[in-house]
Amino acid sequence: MEHSTLTGRIADRSAIPRIRLRGNTFWSGESWLRFTGRANSEELKFLVVEDEDSTPCAVAPLMVCTRDRGPFFHRLPGIIGDERSFGAVDRLSEAERTRYEKLLPQLDGLRQVQYPSVALGARGSDHGVRFAVDSPVHPDQVMQALPRLLADAAAELGCRSYGILSLTGAEERVLRSAADDGGYRRVVLGADAVQWPVAAHTYEEYLQSMPGKTRGKRRREMKLYRESGLRTVVRSGPESVGDQLADFQARLRAKHGMPDAEASTRAEFADLRETVGDHVIVFRAERDGQLIAFALCLYDRERREIYVRSFGCDDTDPAGRYSYFALVYQEVPAWSARHGIAKIWYGMSTSEAKRARGCTLVPLYGLVHFSGTEADTLQRVGQLQSVGEQRRLAELGCHFEEPADPSRDVSPGDARRERSV
Repeated sequence: MEHSTLTGRIADRSAIPRIRLRGNTFWSGESWLRFTGRANSEELKFLVVEDEDSTPCAVAPLMVCTRDRGPFFHRLPGIIGDERSFGAVDRLSEAERTRYEKLLPQLDGLRQVQYPSVALGARGSDHGVRFAVDSPVHPDQVMQALPRLLADAAAELGCRSYGILSLTGAEERVLRSAADDGGYRRVVLGADAVQWPVAAHTYEEYLQSMPGKTRGKRRREMKLYRESGLRTVVRSGPESVGDQLADFQARLRAKHGMPDAEASTRAEFADLRETVGDHVIVFRAERDGQLIAFALCLYDRERREIYVRSFGCDDTDPAGRYSYFALVYQEVPAWSARHGIAKIWYGMSTSEAKRARGCTLVPLYGLVHFSGTEADTLQRVGQLQSVGEQRRLAELGCHFEEPADPSRDVSPGDARRERSV
């Protein structure tokens, strides 16, 4: 049951109370809080959750977005109907696809009036809910209050849409009743990919955990990697994210159309060095000292977990493509097995490639809320996206406790209207 006496107030990074915080992942740690405060200073606010004595018991990040500002995946109106964010229309039945395609042309005008939006991220590269170590309020009670407190924060910020993103199944179940009461709709956003290399102490043990056909492919990848003259160099600490790596990443980003890539990448890497530099590990594929590919990881020593935050490869080099796969999905696990790492988190997207390389897919959910007469159409499109995404992930072995159902979380009146479309 929700702790109804909890209240929330909005604070800038500089106004977060000085309390001892704890979190369930690296993203909810103190050092990552410092990084996010720098990297997203204009869009990022914080929700400070307080108990009945006005004592802080949690801090949660709020990303305020407009159509043209803020991280793409947190612009809630924009991700609806855009399969770059989530969804798989080819997994819908013919009747479901017909409904989906009839609704899509209506979205452009409907999205506009749902900005600004605000998203609270439970995990991920910019987010994490942090709980006060000394608070008597249980974290589950804080989580159950978030749907109500986020709605209040959205009203204060003047946001027409709001949502809680990147929840695991267990977290979503804790919030479900409160979210239903608040008019939120659940969607499947995708899946995080995780490897458990702790069971393997050698590279061969790691390979033996895979099916026979997969083992052969992975061995061929490594054979090409070695024969092309590449070797893996592992560096750690603030100095591992120096100018050479920043320039390499900036060139890749500029090539793919990122504006002002050099300045923004250098600023990002400087922030990484100065805030979480002690947690950085960089895996580099080099040939004669020349950088061909890299994987930038964050190391959570307390939980013995690695988070692969970013990677890139020089695709003009003949070895570029397979250097990426060999480095990220073989060299990183092999090093992790030797150093007692319990888990490697690879993040979302490219689920097929990650599943083929031994990763387990962990579904992540979002709880979204839209306002006004436009809400019905946006919610129905989002629900159909969610159904396609869940079916796609289920085909890859991702476990869901409940089957994909296009009518789930739709009220009887909504369901009747949807059937009539």
